[in-house]
Amino acid sequence: MLPSRYTYPEEAHHFRSDPRSVGATVLLSFDEALVDDPRAGTRPYFQGSPPPIAWYRDRGSVDLTNGTGAAADDAPPRMTGRTWFSSLGHTTAFWEDDLNLQHVEAGLRWALEGIDDDSTASPSSSATSSTGASSTGASSSSPASSAAPSTASPSSTSSATRMHSPARDAPTLALSVLVAAVGSLYLSRLA
Repeated sequence: MLPSRYTYPEEAHHFRSDPRSVGATVLLSFDEALVDDPRAGTRPYFQGSPPPIAWYRDRGSVDLTNGTGAAADDAPPRMTGRTWFSSLGHTTAFWEDDLNLQHVEAGLRWALEGIDDDSTASPSSSATSSTGASSTGASSSSPASSAAPSTASPSSTSSATRMHSPARDAPTLALSVLVAAVGSLYLSRLA
């Protein structure tokens, strides 16, 4: 379980869209007042408020071309499944911190647990970590912990997607994780 406030020196990521717009539940966010950002308030897109750092999404379908839940006229490729995302992990210190490792482990375990299981427990019900940018305050809000300020370190993107498929073989699972990781890295580069 995350503390109500967690401060960790790290860079803050700004995303081009708000994950809440496609039904994601934000687990961690950062306090913009604690970030030294010369472009604050000037970006042409809205990532939501407070700015998200980690989130999860269970079920539903997402348009893979634009990341929205809305279907386009030409029926773009869509994906359903369970997704956990964290923009933490850019520093070596992040990977040496037990709380941060628990965050990553809990998110991956949640996303990959019981491929054909319909469990709806949130990834924060186990252990979660928060991130912040250069001593940025991050908020931890999840079904397992009430929305309270918390800060952690944004770092290299960690993500996993569980595809709804009867197949439980290792190659299918590995491919799902690889696709999610590459997609998350791509999305973090867009910001």
